[in-house]
Amino acid sequence: MDLLGYGAFFLTTALIFSLVTLGLNLQWGLTGLFNVGLAGFVAIGAYTSALLTTPDDAARLGGFGLPILVGWAGAMVVGGIAAAL
Repeated sequence: MDLLGYGAFFLTTALIFSLVTLGLNLQWGLTGLFNVGLAGFVAIGAYTSALLTTPDDAARLGGFGLPILVGWAGAMVVGGIAAAL
């Protein structure tokens, strides 16, 4: 992995964990409500992003090979749809 790819990976991981931390602090820290639904939404978004951005391979399902920004947008849309249900 080159330096630019590592930087994008590190920034993406840091932003995801910071958003999860803010969500947990809002629900569990400030209000005292325990909610595991946040972990479900993170899992749905991560799975969607992985399906959209992995390279194409005949041996597995998914793998559309789209750019990472499309994966992020897809994860937000699918997570929003899951939240609306």
